[in-house]
Amino acid sequence: MFKCTGLGAAMALTLALAAQAQTPMQGAPPAGDPSASRARDDGSSIARLGMIVKDNDGDTVGRVVGVGRAANGEASVTVQVDGRPVTLAATMFAPDGAGRLVSSVTKEQIKSSLERSS
Repeated sequence: MFKCTGLGAAMALTLALAAQAQTPMQGAPPAGDPSASRARDDGSSIARLGMIVKDNDGDTVGRVVGVGRAANGEASVTVQVDGRPVTLAATMFAPDGAGRLVSSVTKEQIKSSLERSS
């Protein structure tokens, strides 16, 4: 009888600890929440260092030199454009399936924006 009680208590403790371990961390978004994937995504899901960046016409924009988060916390990709690093939102890029990124803006648009901000 004591063996069964001890075994039952051990199983109950094991189940309680397993349930506690699966409790989400306080402050973390629920698993089904779309912000959960955004919270983990720093741009590296689409961009890798050294990738060539092209625009929609196939013209070269630059090369990926950084992946991370911008000051606003959004995922970002830094592209070397004519020797100058430019950080853009990761949402502006899509992989082309051939190891390159396609930018939604052209090199000329990026350079024009840089000139206006200087």
